[in-house]
This record gives sequence, C-alpha cells and structure tokens, in this order.
Amino acid sequence: MSFILVSPDLLTVAAVDMAGIESALTSASQVAMGATTAVVSAAGDEVSAAIAALFSAHGQDYQSLSARVGVFHQQFVRTLTGGASAYGAAETASVEQLVLGVINAPTTALWGRALIGDGASGSAGSGAAGGIGGFGSTNGDFGDIGSQATSGGNGGTGGAGAAVDTPGGVGGTGGTGGDGGGVGNGGTGGRGGDATLDATAAVGGNGGGGGAAVGIGAFGGGGGGGGAAGGVGGTAGNGGVGGQAAALGKSGPPGAGGIGDSGAATGVGGGGGGGGGATLVNGVPESLGGTNGDSGADGGDGGNGPFLGFFGSNGGSGGDAAGAGGTGGRSFTGSTQTWGGTGQSG
Repeated sequence: MSFILVSPDLLTVAAVDMAGIESALTSASQVAMGATTAVVSAAGDEVSAAIAALFSAHGQDYQSLSARVGVFHQQFVRTLTGGASAYGAAETASVEQLVLGVINAPTTALWGRALIGDGASGSAGSGAAGGIGGFGSTNGDFGDIGSQATSGGNGGTGGAGAAVDTPGGVGGTGGTGGDGGGVGNGGTGGRGGDATLDATAAVGGNGGGGGAAVGIGAFGGGGGGGGAAGGVGGTAGNGGVGGQAAALGKSGPPGAGGIGDSGAATGVGGGGGGGGGATLVNGVPESLGGTNGDSGADGGDGGNGPFLGFFGSNGGSGGDAAGAGGTGGRSFTGSTQTWGGTGQSG
C-alpha cells in the first residue's frame, strides 16, 4: 500500500514556479551573451588576443550548455504539469465512485439494485440472468438546471446458455434479461446454448426471456434466440419470450426459434418465442418461426395485453413444415376480452 500523498493543486503551482525560473535563466543568458561570447582584446599583442579568445570560448560553451539545460527544464515543466493533470483526473474519478457508492447504498440495501447505473450482464455460457438496471441516470455528471431529463439504467443482457456436445444432451437455457430501472428498457434475453454437430439427437437450449420495462414509455427487452440443433435428429431450441412493456411502451420482440437439422428427416426447427404483453397499448410484433427444420415446430403463443390493450398479440408462425400457429394473446378493454389472431401454420 502506498503512503504517498499528492496534491494536484500544489503540483500545478510548482510547475508554474519552475516555468518562471526557466524564463529568468533564459533572459539572464541572453543578456550576458554579447559580453561573454565575443570578449575584446585588452591590447594588440598576441597574449591579449589569446586571453580574449579563451574567455570567448568559455562564454560560448556556457551558452551551449544553457540552451541544453533550458530544453531539459521545459521537458521537466511539461512532465510536472502532466502529472498534476493525471492526479487531478484520478482524484475526480475516485470522488465520483465514492459519491456513487454513498448514493447507491440505501437503494441497494432496500431493493437490491443501484439508484444510478446499468444492470450487469450475465456471464457468457452460464445462463445467468442479467442484472436489474439502476433507477436513475447513467450519465455520471449532473446536468445543468433546466436540462432534459435522462433515462434510467437499462437492464443487463442475460448470459448465453452453455453449449452441449454429448448425444441426446440439452443446451443451456439463456439467462433472463434484467428489468429496466426508472424509465430504462428491459435487457435482452440470452441466447440458448447450441448443440454441436457431433451431438446426435441433441436439443438446443431455449432462449431467455426479455426483461420487463418499468417506467412510462420504456420498451421491454427482446427475447433471446433459441439454440441450434447440431447433429442428426436434433431439435432446435425455442425463442425466448419478449419482455413486458411499461405504460405506453412497446413490448420486446420475441426471440427467433433455433435452426433445425436440415440434413435429416427427424430434425425439428425451434418454435418462435411469444411476444411480450403491453401494459396499456399493445404493440407486439409476431413471433418468428424456427428456420430450416424438416418438421415445423409450433409457434409460440402471443403475449397478453393485461390492461386497456386494444388487441392481443398475434401468435407465432409455425416452423418450415406443418407446425401449428401459436394462440393469440388476450387483451382487456373494460369488461370486454379480445383475442389476437392465431399464428400461421408452417
């Protein structure tokens, strides 16, 4: 541990003083140049001329040395000034982290989430869920009075599921995207783990669901894509469900179904993930069907619009062959219940 204490302000003052010293020395050398580099002989004899030449040579050597010292002095002043700036920047960053720690401590203790900052993403290959976004701004600096309000933290991206390389194995499920904070958007779900080419009859992992939005106008996170079917007879994973939208926001798009085994009759494409429900106004796109599967998988069900939604989500389309379309989502307008359209068959 270092016990050195450095004040950036004192370093700046020292650099200014050193620059003043360099300027004074340069001025003194210039004043003495004429009298010391061209000494006039005291008489016309050879001895006087030799003495004058000797002292003139010493004066010229001094001027040469003074010029080199001046260059070194300037470099030293620049280094000292740069050090003061570096220490100042490090001190500012340290203070910012300390202030953020103090501000985030109460909300972290109460709700397990920071007031300011994005959620942490899940680790790749672990299938861990993404962290919840912070409530406040992620900009770090405080805006001027009257400046536009900034958005809250976005939820972290879910970690990708682990791949599978054993016959008959199942790929890991992608992590769920973190919920948005403040008016931040939900995080994207992690992609399902792929089955490798040498894993026969293996199943790709399902994509993780998108994180939910919290604030007004925020978007739900997109669902993660399903894992691919690798070996002969494998089944691709289903896409993740889109994240729930907030008031007046748009729900997250569903994840695409995984790629099926196109080289075998038993390969099955992954079903599309269901669309996320909207809180007030439903704006959910259709789910995507699996691709390249020789037997179409069923499409995912559409998400519900639980409050004042005009229409439920459309069900997902089936896979490449004859998979059934997903069921449409419901919405409620007063006491009336409305169903969305059924997805298309593959």
